[in-house]
Amino acid sequence: EQQRIVAILDQAFADIEKARANAEKNLKNARELFDSYLQQVFSQRGEGWEKFSLGNITDVSSGGTPTKSTKEYWNGSMPWYSSGELNKLFTKPSKEMITDKGLKESNAKLFPAGSLLIGMYDTAALKMSLLDREGCFNQAIAGVKPNDKVNLVFIYHTINFLKPELLLLRRGVRQKNLNQSKIKSILIGLP
Repeated sequence: EQQRIVAILDQAFADIEKARANAEKNLKNARELFDSYLQQVFSQRGEGWEKFSLGNITDVSSGGTPTKSTKEYWNGSMPWYSSGELNKLFTKPSKEMITDKGLKESNAKLFPAGSLLIGMYDTAALKMSLLDREGCFNQAIAGVKPNDKVNLVFIYHTINFLKPELLLLRRGVRQKNLNQSKIKSILIGLP
């Protein structure tokens, strides 16, 4: 009876491993398909496309961090993001919150929902998310404000397409970083 049960479990584990391998293959295929669409859209532009630097079509500025030792600045109701939280198209609830006093008495800035956050430092360089609510972020992030000239989801995909060449712009000895001026100077082709 034990051997029969073990055989059933062995078969179940084999089936699970096969399903996992198939899921990984499907995910890889989906990523390759998406990358080919990005390549098609952004490399074969139609007529009427113009190039603009990101800083010329929208407001871009870095964030700030209230002093951690001032307790009145933290555990408030205002979302505050670090670059490690930029992993999906839209942000999730932030890990930390700041107070109104923390915002007013520091270099932190409040950005509206829909703003694009772009990581600038080290391994988080060009990690991005769109704010799903208004929020603040640290100085390792450049915030791009929404406006009526540009669709920031389009900008998100454009930067993902340009990412390999943009990462070559990073500078530094121990840590390779981008800065706000490099983010502002990203050339965006817009239809």
